[in-house]
Amino acid sequence: MFGSKPPRPDPWFLIERLQRHYPPGHASRSAVENARQFTRLKQGAARLKAWLKMALMNKSLAQDLAC
Repeated sequence: MFGSKPPRPDPWFLIERLQRHYPPGHASRSAVENARQFTRLKQGAARLKAWLKMALMNKSLAQDLAC
């Protein structure tokens, strides 16, 4: 009880919520879908890392976070 750590929040949840604000057809929306389709990525942090890399490659990170 005293030695257990609280569960860590899932960072992927924030990106999924951010995706709702993108208009349909937006490049970031497809990047979120692509990161979601990686079946080998089980944890939210890994999906977030994949999304971040895709946003950096597309040079759209600032635009994606501005929504």
